[in-house]
Amino acid sequence: NKKRKLPPYPSDEHFVGIWRLQSTPGGPSIDEQRLMGVMGIDPDASENIVLRVDGTTAGGPILDVENQHRAAGGTWKFFQAQWVGSSTSDNNTKPDESLLQTRLRIRLLIPPSKDKVLVLEGEVNRGGFVTPETISQDNVEQLRKTSSFGMNVLMEGNEQRATQPNISDDEQAFLQCSGEMWVETSAGGKKKRSKLGQFSLIKHEERDPSQYQYTILPPQRYQD
Repeated sequence: NKKRKLPPYPSDEHFVGIWRLQSTPGGPSIDEQRLMGVMGIDPDASENIVLRVDGTTAGGPILDVENQHRAAGGTWKFFQAQWVGSSTSDNNTKPDESLLQTRLRIRLLIPPSKDKVLVLEGEVNRGGFVTPETISQDNVEQLRKTSSFGMNVLMEGNEQRATQPNISDDEQAFLQCSGEMWVETSAGGKKKRSKLGQFSLIKHEERDPSQYQYTILPPQRYQD
């Protein structure tokens, strides 16, 4: 089969597909634990998220634990934002040049009341081919070094590959999104955020969909 030619990065076509949830504020995802070889994981359970071409989502984590329900609807979009900040190195704080970030925002409507939205938003980096087994081993090492699950070691190891400008659309590659997760509620016309912590997602652009587990529900939109 002839490989589909993608438009220049970033585009919707790059983001559409199956994303594996790697880490959550509570630790490694179910799918990541399975890849690590953790015993006792339900073989049919999955927290992978599908980003559909129409801007809706499918699958994802269980949001209503009592009834074991996933999102009652979800939307996604990528965007680019100018970020200006400062970095601290060797105890010296210096301003950074403005940086254009590619970011992904996923909004999942929480059942059963549907008055709250789980938001995942983070910066997306693109890099050369990496296997799930390699990612999982990095996660295992990170778990050994810290009591909280994070992506610092992984991102340091992949930083050069993720920022290389010469990765072609014909090359096997991955997209990785790391950022913050929060619950958003609306009251009296105002939105309130309750921060949950950090998360990370990964999408292999050339990964065979049959190698993923995910739950597909009928498409359903909701008003942001």
